[in-house]
Parts: sequence; structure tokens; C-alpha cells
Amino acid sequence: MHPRVFQEFERICSERNTGRSILEVGAVPSEENLLCMRSLKKAHKKIGVNLDGPHTYKDFQILKVNANDMSWIEDNLFDTVLTNTTLGHDRFFWKTLSEIKRVTCSGGSSSLGCPGLQSFRLKKPIG
Repeated sequence: MHPRVFQEFERICSERNTGRSILEVGAVPSEENLLCMRSLKKAHKKIGVNLDGPHTYKDFQILKVNANDMSWIEDNLFDTVLTNTTLGHDRFFWKTLSEIKRVTCSGGSSSLGCPGLQSFRLKKPIG
């Protein structure tokens, strides 16, 4: 993940005081994982899902799950759902978006990163 993209997710989560229960769709066991952000250090529950797994990384689990069907997760469970670059690879992305909406609680937030071009370069700061 480009450091500027990581910084932008950090800014968004920090400004929204995000943090009781977090789900990352497309999580990987790496320092670039959004669940590793400083703004999420105080979260009570952090879970990642991915087609690879399961993995334990730092203070969270990454479960082997197809995000098109997260029916094992109850409705309105997470106050924050994050994903970056995953939806562009998802053949049935609309199903994943529907699941993200379903598992995000009322008043919660979803932050979705989906770049359109591989060669895109930022010329000035985002935001």
C-alpha cells in the first residue's frame, strides 16, 4: 500500500474517532494492514477477512472468508469497516458492498479505497 494512502486512512479514522469494533475486508498479515493503524490501537475488537488465511497477526485475527457472503457475522456488528484495493479484484463487488453495509452499525462508518489506475500519482496532498 502506498504510504500516502495509508496516511489518508489514518487521517479519516483519527478524525472520526473510530475504534470500538473494526472489520477490514482484504486484510493481510503485514505492517501495511489497516488494522495496524495508530488510530485503532484502542479498539476492543479487530477482525480481518481475506480469501487466504487464517492468520494471527499482532493483536488481531485474519479469517479465511469470502466477503461476498459474511452471513456468519451478525447485522450491525462493526462501527467501522475498512477496505483498500480489494473491491477492484472482486468479481462480485456489489455483494461485498452489500455485506459491508449490513455489518456496519447505524451511525458507523465504512472507508473504501479502490484505485482506478495503477500509474496514478498524487501531485498534492489528499483532503
